[in-house]
Amino acid sequence: IHLFHPAFRRLKEEAARLGRLTHIRAEGGSWGPFRADTSPLWDYGPHDVSMCLDLIGEAPSSVAAEREEARQTGEGYGEVVSLRLEFPGGGRAAVRVGNLMPEKRRRLTAYCERGALDFNDLAADKLILHEGAPPPPSGEDPAPPPGAGRPAPVSDALPLTCAVEAFAAAIRGESREGLGLALAVEVVRVLTACDAALPAPPA
Repeated sequence: IHLFHPAFRRLKEEAARLGRLTHIRAEGGSWGPFRADTSPLWDYGPHDVSMCLDLIGEAPSSVAAEREEARQTGEGYGEVVSLRLEFPGGGRAAVRVGNLMPEKRRRLTAYCERGALDFNDLAADKLILHEGAPPPPSGEDPAPPPGAGRPAPVSDALPLTCAVEAFAAAIRGESREGLGLALAVEVVRVLTACDAALPAPPA
């Protein structure tokens, strides 16, 4: 649903003028939910992975996953998982998701050749532009963009409202932007590969 978030859509527009996208850093999670039938990877991962794939515009050439933390809580099993995606065009994405985070997080930073864009769904200014910030050196994990940056104005429309409007427009034959099965299929493929890369959770 975050593909339809006004701040994410604005991020895509700004990224297009800042040159090649080289790195993405994303984090999504909270304390819970603790579900017996769904892992935190599949609870939170589809949001972050779909945004990464949509931004870079190609399927990853390699996928790696590591379980940072895993334990039973009084409410159920929890874990935090980090994912690394490498893309044929040279782009990289580092994603961290889980249900053991002390507070809710939904943040994605895109690093381009001529600047960085920081989307934080929980901040008052949901999109910050760091124009001129250099991209991270090749092979290194990106650090947070330097300086305060400049807020980019975005609509305060709810992502679900935007998604329903996009669906209605598609039904009317006006536009199919952001809709279709190809991205969904690729997200499932990536998360399945991540699942396979993780050892069995502790008993």
